Amino acid sequence: MKTIKARKQLYYKQAKFSFKTSETLQSLIEKAIKKLKVTDRSQSIFEANLNAEDSAPQEWLRLINSPRYVAGFQCGTLVSYSPGMHHMVIAIATGNADELDVSKHPPPDGKRFMETPLYFAIRDNHVIILQSMALRVDAFESHLNWLLNKSGALSTKESVTLSDAIPAEIKKKIKKRAVKKIMLQSPFFESKGEDLSESTSFRKSIKTAAGRGMDIIKGLIPAVQYEKLVARDLSEVRDIQLNLEIKVMGRKRADTHDHDAMRTLMDAIRHVDDPDIVRAEIDGIGTVKGSELRVHDYRNIKVIDGVLETADTYETMCSWFASLVDNNQISGDH
Repeated sequence: MKTIKARKQLYYKQAKFSFKTSETLQSLIEKAIKKLKVTDRSQSIFEANLNAEDSAPQEWLRLINSPRYVAGFQCGTLVSYSPGMHHMVIAIATGNADELDVSKHPPPDGKRFMETPLYFAIRDNHVIILQSMALRVDAFESHLNWLLNKSGALSTKESVTLSDAIPAEIKKKIKKRAVKKIMLQSPFFESKGEDLSESTSFRKSIKTAAGRGMDIIKGLIPAVQYEKLVARDLSEVRDIQLNLEIKVMGRKRADTHDHDAMRTLMDAIRHVDDPDIVRAEIDGIGTVKGSELRVHDYRNIKVIDGVLETADTYETMCSWFASLVDNNQISGDH
């Protein structure tokens, strides 16, 4: 076995509920895992292709696996696999071959090939995440809501979001200084597959325009105003660019807090991989990039034969959280 240390990026998020509750995300997810056996907490996802209307959707199963209680955290992995999926293998190059042989291999009996998992550690409403290319934070947030709804921990009208926390140092600067301008640039539409839960009509959904620009606008304006946008008509045009510039006019009132406005904006783009699509111009400070408004860092984690070692991953995530609190980057309160 080959063991190395690999540099992995960790993200800190805060659980925000759509309703008032004395419960925490940790307590709710612990109840859900205890109540539902692994076979009952498998969520069916049907992935449709926007560019292939006549093709059948591909089914994926998502579930929380490997739950562990580590140093006061509820840890686990979000895994995803597709029944019947084979993996492609390629021959090793030898001699002067013009091409390499490629073949597909089925999984062993009773097994399934899975995507690289997402790792998480939750304490109260603090969430540490190590995402993969296959499973991002938005997939985890979506699955959490599904799981909590199914277990009865949340009603169908209640939800939880995983929001970015503005680092304490930046928050302090914003509180003392006025935000003069916020600039945002992103494609309005993106051609991509859309995840459909269980019985949702995939033929209807694959015709729905999807993109970061639309998601951002939806997060920034009231639902009624968003519905008035003619998104269906615009969806035929694929090269629309969203360029949003918000200028703050006049003097900053003493009773206003600009970090609340920045939090609203960061909530709207919480699932965007590149937060630097947002830039804020702060009086007396200059331009602050979106990545500076997120709490994230790199840590070395043990990898065995190309796979993260689960125990070391959990321990690293928990110790990183402790360092964030010790360095006053975040508050350790609920």
